[in-house]
Amino acid sequence: MVTAREKRLAPLRTPTSLSEEATRDISAALTTLLADTFALYI
Repeated sequence: MVTAREKRLAPLRTPTSLSEEATRDISAALTTLLADTFALYI
């Protein structure tokens, strides 16, 4: 039986056609966007 902790720590297995590099690029862009949004909010 899988515990809740194991489920939380398990990597996502979402199917995608994006490469690993594209995923990292999108993640970096979204992080920057979030930081800018937070700075404007303050």
